[in-house]
Formats: sequence, C-alpha cells, structure tokens
Amino acid sequence: MKKTALIYWPKKGNVENTAKKISTHFEPEGMDIFTISEIEAAKLANYDFLIFGGSTIGADNWEDT
Repeated sequence: MKKTALIYWPKKGNVENTAKKISTHFEPEGMDIFTISEIEAAKLANYDFLIFGGSTIGADNWEDT
C-alpha cells in the first residue's frame, strides 16, 4: 500500500482542523499526520506522497508568500 504523510503547521486552529478533515478521505493505515516539528526530514523518504498545509495569515498577497 502506498503511504502518504500529511505535514502541517501551525499546530491547533484551522490548519490542524483541515488536516484532520483531509485525513478522513484516506485509509488510516495509508496516512500519517504530523506537525512539521514532529517529523525529521530523513523520514520523508519513507512516504510515496507528501501533503503540506500551512497558514497564510499575515501574507499581503499570494505572490509574496
């Protein structure tokens, strides 16, 4: 089975809530969820797919983000 890692930041709030909602569309054994501080970069190689989520609060526009 292909493995997916969903990595998000910041912890709590809308980003975490959205990450949890996204995870419900995957088989539990096929997806692991981490905050960015919970996973080491070397471990990313163990996954077939990576999903990243983050906040854009404070960005004046998308091109500057």
